[in-house]
Amino acid sequence: MRVSAIRAVLIFCVVLLGGCAPRQYADIIAVTDPGYSVSGQSYELVPARQMSPEAQQQLAPIKAELEPALAKLGYTPAQSGRTADVRIEVAYGISGPVTTYTPTSYAWGNSTPGQFFYIPPTSFNTTGWPRAYDETTTYTRSFTLQAFKNTGQTTHSPLWAVSVESKGSVNRIDYLLPAMAKAAVPWLAQSGQSSTVLMPDQNGASK
Repeated sequence: MRVSAIRAVLIFCVVLLGGCAPRQYADIIAVTDPGYSVSGQSYELVPARQMSPEAQQQLAPIKAELEPALAKLGYTPAQSGRTADVRIEVAYGISGPVTTYTPTSYAWGNSTPGQFFYIPPTSFNTTGWPRAYDETTTYTRSFTLQAFKNTGQTTHSPLWAVSVESKGSVNRIDYLLPAMAKAAVPWLAQSGQSSTVLMPDQNGASK
C-alpha cells in the first residue's frame, strides 16, 4: 500500500513537470506569386546578401531541413550559382529587447486609511514600499526564406517567401534555426499563415 502511494506521487510529479516545460511558439506567414509553380527548376540555397559572413556557418543544419522538402516539391540542386534557375535566400536575426510590466499586487495608501491603490511600475508609494509588478523581457527571433528568379538583379519581387517568428526571453537564435527551418517546410512555395510549436534541440536555452 505504501509502495503504491509513493509510485502514484512519483508519476504525478513526472506528469506535472512535463506539463510545465516551456514551449517555443512561432507564427508563420507565407506568400507566393499567384502565377508561379515549381516545374523542375534548379536552385541555390544561400545566405541573404545582408547577412554577415558568419551566417554561412549556420547554413548546414538549415539545409539539412530544407533540401529534402525542396526535392519533394520538384527542385533540383544547381551545379553552381550561375546555372541556378532560382536563388533561395536565408535570413535571420533578433530584435528587441521589449520590456513589459505586469502589476502583481496593491498596497496601502496613506491618504485614505483602508484604501488600496496601484503602485506604478516606475515609482514607490508614499510609505516607500517596493514596486508591485513583474518585469518581462522579450526578444523577437525571425527566420525568413525568399526565392528569387536568378537573373542577377536585386530589385525584383520574390517568387515566394516564408517568415517564421518566435518570441522568447533568450537573446539567441542559433539553437532555434533548425526548428524554424523545419516549421517553414510545409509552407515552401505556398500562401497562408499558421502558428506552431518549435522543438529546438538545445540544453539550457529553451524560452
